[in-house]
Amino acid sequence: MWLKTVGIKNFRTIENLQFALNEKANVIVGPNAIGKTTLLEAIRLTKATLAPRTMSESQQALMSLGAISPHNPTRLNIGALARDTSRPVEIDLTVQLTPAEITTLDALIPQLAVNLVRGMVGGAITPGPLGLVQYLSSAAGNIALTQADAQVKQELPAIKVAAELRLALNIDPSASTIRGLKMLDQTIFLVLESILPVHQALFSYFPADRALPPGDVSIQIGGPDIAAQLESHNSQPQTKFHRLKPTIINSFLLNGGTNDVLRSDFETIFTNVLKDRSLQSLSVNEFGNLSIQISEPSTGRVFDIDGMSSGEKGLILTFLLIGRSICDGGIILIDEPELHLNPAVCKSILPFLIDTYLAPNHVQALICSHSPEILGAAFDRADCTLLHLQSPTIMSPIYSEDKREVFEALRRLGTSASDVLFSAGNIFVEGPHDSDILTAGFEAVVGRYNITHLGGRETVEREIRTLQAAERRSEVDTMNCFIF
Repeated sequence: MWLKTVGIKNFRTIENLQFALNEKANVIVGPNAIGKTTLLEAIRLTKATLAPRTMSESQQALMSLGAISPHNPTRLNIGALARDTSRPVEIDLTVQLTPAEITTLDALIPQLAVNLVRGMVGGAITPGPLGLVQYLSSAAGNIALTQADAQVKQELPAIKVAAELRLALNIDPSASTIRGLKMLDQTIFLVLESILPVHQALFSYFPADRALPPGDVSIQIGGPDIAAQLESHNSQPQTKFHRLKPTIINSFLLNGGTNDVLRSDFETIFTNVLKDRSLQSLSVNEFGNLSIQISEPSTGRVFDIDGMSSGEKGLILTFLLIGRSICDGGIILIDEPELHLNPAVCKSILPFLIDTYLAPNHVQALICSHSPEILGAAFDRADCTLLHLQSPTIMSPIYSEDKREVFEALRRLGTSASDVLFSAGNIFVEGPHDSDILTAGFEAVVGRYNITHLGGRETVEREIRTLQAAERRSEVDTMNCFIF
């Protein structure tokens, strides 16, 4: 499945936004405090409240927004959710189903009916599966199940024809209530995710809060780790970034205790994004801690993965989780993937994400970013929708011919890096006559490059040394050419 349209009214900083998405990559750019994270939180909250996979997902999502207190979870703080507390909050998501999901629905009718009863009865039964068993064993439960089965069979054909689900969330400030408007639609979403293996997810949120824990962490396997993994997708998404070593160990164990698949995953990431690195070994060191050794072929250095930067470790974890945890047809939300990363790495993130994970596995990504490098990469991709969030009411798509819109987006991001985004590289020459000669003789080629007059051999040589040092540190990766 994938998100087709999003509508948000009166949610936190957002007044009224309506926009469409594509089934692969969608990049939303805009300055700080404009509402990019709020937009992702609106989608996350709608999924968490209408189709929670775990028992705590709804409560944790509301708690993270300050809408409820852990000390008084029955009282709703409307002011934490509504821009205007006199009006309702409305979030409306249209979800496109895949042909495989549509084919599955008929076989799921019994589960849909049971979950429909669970949703309708709600707090009237004891929480947990035993409470539901007791209710369904009663006369009232039998009647409710029969009615739910009839409702599913009546409404399901229209849903299959439309191939769409509608997750519509309404928060009423006057009654302090949160409710969904399409009960069967949200039940279908819930069931499609609940039938997945426990180590896979249909929906996952990667927040900008990527605080990696210092030192070693406790590593568990089996039930406790599965519970932590499920909660990390949406209930407590910030805990994803406590799971670097548990994720590596789980990948190791799920593949028969060999490094082959794990090594392949690392090599894919190191070859395409974090270059000049290689997975060396996986072991327990003399202090009893898990040691993941990384080698750097260019220098011959071998070091523990804990020696990598937080940005590098966060990126490795993000890609490992997307590759190993998100099921075919899943949806991921990523907030500010560029955090703690240099521009050269940022420039390669989006193409790598699309080509390696999204396209082969039919996964959709919604990415919010301040990065001009990610903006430029999105602008160059026909399979990526680029959206400019300009205000609480204006979200404008940027098309391939809209360079003016891109330049405005860059200006609002506080950058003047537009010359790097729309050229193949830089050509540095001594003076204006050199550029005239190049343009006259090689106009078709040179037109794709930025020509900079440095004004003298000494200046050119100094610029060469500066760029060479930056390239060694992987801070630039554009093609640079010097002509004397």
